[in-house]
Amino acid sequence: MALATTAKVALIGGLIPFLYGPDVDLTAMNVIIQAAIDDASAWMTVYLDAAYGGTTAVETAVQTRAEAYIALSYLTPTLRAMKVYGTHAPLDSEEGDSYERLLEQDWEGLAKSLLQKWIVVEITGTPSGATPFALPYFSATSPVDSTLRDVEEIQISAIDDEARGRVELVQETVTA
Repeated sequence: MALATTAKVALIGGLIPFLYGPDVDLTAMNVIIQAAIDDASAWMTVYLDAAYGGTTAVETAVQTRAEAYIALSYLTPTLRAMKVYGTHAPLDSEEGDSYERLLEQDWEGLAKSLLQKWIVVEITGTPSGATPFALPYFSATSPVDSTLRDVEEIQISAIDDEARGRVELVQETVTA
């Protein structure tokens, strides 16, 4: 069961129906938001497992806000796309820096920072005492034939000359 509500996501994200188009009313916007909340709830269920929902009121509040941020991370690309496609009425502030910052807000990053108690989302660098790990790379290929290198250079040079419109001079026809 989702923790966030459509009203909470709309409040945190500053969402109004008009952002989704002049014909979108509150009910239609809530349907769009609820779909994002359902996806965010699924994400939380997968990554938090039994810890989803929290064991105290404070944990539940933190997870609710994180779920709202994840929902907003799913909603923002839609607004970005609508701006690019021009499928909604332009807002006066649409060309402003604050509008751009809103569209570029890292909602998922905010959510992950709230969920660090329960999950390790990503590790950058090497923690002290840890051994760096890289997956092995296996490749099957034929050995390199070094005798073909000169032939390839000549072929590439000929292609380059032809593309640039250079005339090939035959040495026998050149006179001093």
